[in-house]
Amino acid sequence: MNVLIIAGIDGAWGVDNIAMLDKAANKEGYMTACKNMMKDINAAVEGFFDGGAEKVYVLDEENHFVDGMIDKRATLLNNDDWEKVVKEKKVDVFAEVCTHAKAGTEKAFSDRTKDELRWFDFSINGYICGEMFIHAAFMGKYDIPLVMVSGDNAACIEATSVFGDVAVAPVKRALGRNTAISIPEDEARKLIYDAARRGITLKDEIMPISVHTPAEIVLTYTRADYCELALPNRKLDRLDVRTLRKYIDSFDSCNDFTDMF
Repeated sequence: MNVLIIAGIDGAWGVDNIAMLDKAANKEGYMTACKNMMKDINAAVEGFFDGGAEKVYVLDEENHFVDGMIDKRATLLNNDDWEKVVKEKKVDVFAEVCTHAKAGTEKAFSDRTKDELRWFDFSINGYICGEMFIHAAFMGKYDIPLVMVSGDNAACIEATSVFGDVAVAPVKRALGRNTAISIPEDEARKLIYDAARRGITLKDEIMPISVHTPAEIVLTYTRADYCELALPNRKLDRLDVRTLRKYIDSFDSCNDFTDMF
C-alpha cells in the first residue's frame, strides 16, 4: 500500500496565530510554524509506515519544508511530478496533513480556498468546496480515496462531513480565523500518528470522489475588478458582478478545475 501525503502549514500544531504564516513580517514565527509542520508530517509518515505502508510520498505543495527535517523513509515530491506519480498508479490512498477548512467556514483557522484575498466561493457541480475536495476530485479519477486528515477542528469536521469515516486528527481548536488553541504537543502528534495508522486501513471503506463531466465550475470573487481581470480572451461566462463560470469536458490535473480564474 502506497500513500501520498499532501502537506500544508495552516493546520499544523502550534500555529495558533495568523501572524506566524507571514514569512516577510514574522520570520521567527514563520520558521516555528514550518518546524511544527515538519513534525506533524513525520508523525503521519511514521503512522503510515507502522500501519503497513510500503511507500509514503510527501508533497510540499506550498514550499514550506525545512531542509533535513523530513523522515528519511519518505519520498519527496514537488508540484511538477506528484500528479505523474498518481497517474502511474503508484498511489493507493492519500492524506491531507496540516490542512485548513474551505473559505467561509465559521470558526476555522486560516480558512481559504486557493487565493485567500480574491476567492470568495468556489464550486464544482454546485458543491461549494475547498482544496481538500479539489484534490480528492482529481484523485478520484484514479480510484484513490482520502483516508486521513490533520488540522484544526473545522478542517476535520469538513473532512468527515464530505468524505465519511475519514481518520482525523484535530490538533487545535479555532477561536476565529486568526487565532486558535492547540492541544498539548505530545497529544497532537499521537493523534496524527494514530489517525495515519488507522487511515491506511480505510482503502476499501471510503469511496473515492467521482466528478461527473462536463463539470460546471463556478468562482465568486471578493471584488468585481478581480472578475473583470479574469475575463479577457477566456471562455468564461459572467453570472453576476463577481461570479464567473466555466465548463470542463474532462480533467487530467487538479489545475483543470482552477485554471483560467
